[in-house]
Parts: sequence; C-alpha cells; structure tokens
Amino acid sequence: MDELLQDRRRDRALRRDACHLRHERVDQVLTNGSGPRRQAARPSQTPSIDLESNMSSALLLLDLQNEMVDPNGKVGSHGLAGIVEERGVLRNAARALAAARAASLAVVHVRLGFRPDYLDCLSVAGRIEELKRNRAAIAGEWGSEFHPDVAPIAGELVITKQCVNPFFNTGLMTWLMQRGHRTLYLGGVATHLVVESTARFADDAGFAPVVIEDMCAAPDAALHDHFIAKIAPAIGRVVTTSDFLNAPGKA
Repeated sequence: MDELLQDRRRDRALRRDACHLRHERVDQVLTNGSGPRRQAARPSQTPSIDLESNMSSALLLLDLQNEMVDPNGKVGSHGLAGIVEERGVLRNAARALAAARAASLAVVHVRLGFRPDYLDCLSVAGRIEELKRNRAAIAGEWGSEFHPDVAPIAGELVITKQCVNPFFNTGLMTWLMQRGHRTLYLGGVATHLVVESTARFADDAGFAPVVIEDMCAAPDAALHDHFIAKIAPAIGRVVTTSDFLNAPGKA
C-alpha cells in the first residue's frame, strides 16, 4: 500500500513539472523565443470627444437677418433694431464670426423664412398672426437675408426655418452630429425665443450650449436678463464675446 501511494505521488509530481515546463516554453515563444511575437491583450478603450477642441465646436448665429436687426425691418422697426444697436449685437457677432473663421471653426447661419402664403408656418401663436399681417420674413425677400455685417461665405451652412427652434424639421442636428460638433456657441435675436429655444434643445440632444451674452438681445430687457441669469446657467454656460475672442472654440 505504501509503495502504491508513493507511485501516485511521483506521478502527480511529474505531471506538475511537465505543466510548468509547457508554460515556460509558451512564455518564451510569446516574448523572447523563436516564432512571431505577440502583444498582451489590452482592454478596449472608447475614444472620448474633446469638447474644447476647435473641431468639436461650432458658432451658431441666430436670426441676425434684416427683418429683425435692421431699423427698416418689419420686426426691427418696432424697437428691436434699436436695442440690437445699443447692445452692440451686430458688432460683437461680426467680431466673433471673424475669429471663428480664423480659427477654422464651423459656422452656421440660421434665419426665419416662410412661403409667401405662409402654408409652411405651423405655429398659431399671436406673434405669428402679426408677422403674416406685416408680410414679414418671406423667403427670398430682403427681410430674410442676413445683415451684411454677418453674411455667410462659401462653406458655411445656412439653415432656413419656419419656427423658433432651428433643430425642428431641418437638417441641423444631423449635420452637427455627423461632423462631431458638440459644443455650440450661440448668439442672436431674440434672446427669449430663438436663443433660448436653441440652447434648451441642444442640451436635451446632448450638445453643450454656450451662450455669448452680448451677442443677444430681446425687446424687453427683463426677458433677456431672466434667461441669461436663471435659465442659461442651468442648461449650459454663459460667456462674453471677449471670452470667445480670447480662445475661439475653447471659451
């Protein structure tokens, strides 16, 4: 019986030694031995998007069209154009636009433009009835053209919308996502309409909205101030034109 137990122990020891020898040979092949070298498997990594890089940022200029910002515009003539002038909106927008172009940031120009019969207008709000009565913001007419100070150039996207939200029923979101533009710098008129609507939707859609405060204006200062102080910080960030100029796409 003792001899049998000794034989079994001897067999187990031999098998253990053979196993160690096989592992040593495999290690030699993978590292220093003959045969192709292999690298140890590494855990897969998902590349992160750098939201502060120029390639992932875009500047959106919102409704800076003649109808809204020119004293002869059918909306601007009721006081908005004067406020735009007082706040330096066009001047700041032109400076930001020049900086964005110099830094190769993507630029998007958004405007309001309807059919002459307004059949493409879905909103039934009171302000829309006033637009219709004044024959305002008709596509192809002077009022729907961008102000010369911030007019688009070749290679810049133009979005024509028929509502407040520039993402609704347009290709804007697809265009931004396909190109990886996730940080969106916003400015335009009016603050409580297109700027707020754009910022809110951008936040919901996974973008990072950054409102350039002195590129915005509203017919009532209280509407502008409420959004800038209460709403914008909750869904994004607020900066000035100077912040943007100091580091376009990284402010």
